[in-house]
Amino acid sequence: MKRALIWTMAFTLMIAGLWFFYLSSEFLRDSAYLGGILHVFVGLATTRSSVELARLAVALKMEGQR
Repeated sequence: MKRALIWTMAFTLMIAGLWFFYLSSEFLRDSAYLGGILHVFVGLATTRSSVELARLAVALKMEGQR
């Protein structure tokens, strides 16, 4: 159950990161460079956290197999 929750959170954060990248492209297209760059940074941080949560879920799965 814990692993499924972590996978769900990781997937949700990955979708949120992609959404932030989409927003940043809109800001950059409209010449709002500061907002676009800030959204890129938030998107990178969100994507990184989703990767770490997925890594944690894999580690929990490997620990449960022993």
